[in-house]
Amino acid sequence: VTLRRGRRARVARRRATARDPARRPRARRFVAAAMSRSSDDDDADAYDDGEDDALEDAVRDLIDADVAHASATAALRRARDAHGLDARDVARGRGCEEAHYDVVKWLNYVRAEAEKKRGTMTKEAMVEAIRAGAKARAWDDDAYLKPTLEDDGALFGWEAYVEGREEEEEEEEEEE
Repeated sequence: VTLRRGRRARVARRRATARDPARRPRARRFVAAAMSRSSDDDDADAYDDGEDDALEDAVRDLIDADVAHASATAALRRARDAHGLDARDVARGRGCEEAHYDVVKWLNYVRAEAEKKRGTMTKEAMVEAIRAGAKARAWDDDAYLKPTLEDDGALFGWEAYVEGREEEEEEEEEEE
C-alpha cells in the first residue's frame, strides 16, 4: 500500500509539472540563467526539492524539442495523437525481448530523424518523412540502440505506455 501511495504522489507531481509551464525544465533553465550567481546557497534555496524531482522526471517530446511532458507515457501519447507515431504498433505481435529492442531503436530513430530534419523542412513534412521511415522499418538498425538523448526519460518509461500500465493506474485512482 505504501508503494502505491508513493506512486500516486509521483503521478500527482508529474501532472502538476505538466500543467505549470514555470516548472518545466526549459523554463527552469531560463530562470536559472537570469538569476545572479552570487552564491551556491542562494541557488540551492531557489528551488524546492519536490520541484527538482518533478523536473528530473520530465520527458522531452519526440518531435518538438521545446516541449516537455510529465512522463514517457504523456510524450508517447502525444506522438500517437498529434503525429501518428505509435510505439505500440512497433511492439505489437512481438516477443518481450524483441519488442524491447524494437521500441528502443524506434524511439532513438524518431528522435534522431527529428533532430536531423528540424529546421530543414516544415514540421508536417518532417513528421510525414519520419512516419514513412518508421513504416519502412528504417529504425531496424543496431545503430539506433545508442541513445539519441542522454538520460532520455522515454527510454526508461516507454514500457508503461506500451503495456497500458499507467493508464490502468490512472483509472484506479479516478475510481477511488
